[in-house]
Amino acid sequence: VNISNILQKNSMKKINLLIITALISLILVACGGGSSSSSTSTSSNVTSILAVGDSIGAGFGGTTPWPSIVSSGTGVPVANDSRNGREAAGSVGLVRSLVASVNPSHVIIMLGTNDAINNNPGGAVNAMRQIIAETQAAGATIIVGTLPPLPFEGRTGITQQISAGYRSLGAPIAEVEGAFGGNNALIFDGIHPNNEGQQLIANAFISNL
Repeated sequence: VNISNILQKNSMKKINLLIITALISLILVACGGGSSSSSTSTSSNVTSILAVGDSIGAGFGGTTPWPSIVSSGTGVPVANDSRNGREAAGSVGLVRSLVASVNPSHVIIMLGTNDAINNNPGGAVNAMRQIIAETQAAGATIIVGTLPPLPFEGRTGITQQISAGYRSLGAPIAEVEGAFGGNNALIFDGIHPNNEGQQLIANAFISNL
């Protein structure tokens, strides 16, 4: 038996195996199959985003505001115009002005919690209908968020009514209500979501971008 020939054949087999493994790795990288990137795929037509919200969007209680999470999750700049106490009713002119000045490709909006506190679901839905129409007429895509639970004074039923109204308006919907699943533990003071809740809101919008 020629030991030298056997060793040479074994060595060649090992080299061939290494070459095959390297080729497979290159193919996986080229196809993206070997990637574990955590970046979110966002449509290429999303170039700038205007977020309109209330104290939830402003990060009440020191939480990270959902618009900031949307920006970091998509890599797209987000102009966040969220203010404490803001209602959907009465915000038509505000949104019109913001869209004209910011000129975003997309508008993401979640308003209605304060309307629910003030027992004005009809006003919220009617205002959102006009906001949608005017924003679309201006050439921007608008995505409307349904509302998180509102255990404050047992008003979740009113936020659900507003959310149902929003779904009927025909605009793309960020399903925030569904993401919470009625989990009041994510609402730290009866009104405002904690950081986990803020993440759920952001995820609902990101999935529509």
